Amino acid sequence: MKRVESHDRDENGLVSLAEVCHKILSDPERRQGAKSHAKRAKNRKIDERIYLVRPVGISSGEGLKFIYKGFEKDDGLRSNYHIRADPELFEKNTRPNNIAMRRFPCFCQPCVDKMMEPIATRYTGPSNMCIYWGIFKKGDGKTGYNDWKLISLLPKPKLYKEEDDLEALEVAVHGIGRRMEDQMHVDRFGAYIADDEQYDYYLFKCTVAPKQVDKDEVFEFDGNEFPVKEGELYWEGL
Repeated sequence: MKRVESHDRDENGLVSLAEVCHKILSDPERRQGAKSHAKRAKNRKIDERIYLVRPVGISSGEGLKFIYKGFEKDDGLRSNYHIRADPELFEKNTRPNNIAMRRFPCFCQPCVDKMMEPIATRYTGPSNMCIYWGIFKKGDGKTGYNDWKLISLLPKPKLYKEEDDLEALEVAVHGIGRRMEDQMHVDRFGAYIADDEQYDYYLFKCTVAPKQVDKDEVFEFDGNEFPVKEGELYWEGL
């Protein structure tokens, strides 16, 4: 094992272990793996290993830290595989502040019917209507291991950074836009949000292939304004 040399330290005397590991792994003697077995080396599928370092702050969302509240003892995020970010659980004009969770996804008809109930009762009470209630029922006979629970999402003190939160949202929106670009073609149908008391969105038929704007613009359709930033995509339709 090679030593951490003095020049591996920064001006404050701190050492980046990632940089040290990168230096060691990038040594020419290691990049092509061990050569002690000539036959094995000859048949090796990977000829060379290239290692990269991702500095702190490069990835979006690094400051996106939340605290989950609402779990009982011996329960936690990793024990729950059915997660619903239900829009009706969010307070108006706020980031998601509540999500519904339970241990296992179940889509038997009674469970599906439960998820279609009004929001006031959708995630309350035991899941005793489930066809697997006999398996999930606890010893008290009143609650089950697969009952829904509401979990609160709260920014983690000192670690949450709003700018990283907004950046992560921007990355997500751009990703959705790229997927839509792949799916949207002439004569296909799409939808967009509308400021209308009767309708939440309007449908349209795409008449022109997606385009990318070269400057910030504001498009107007049916009395609605749609600001588009440089580099973003837009569609035209009827």
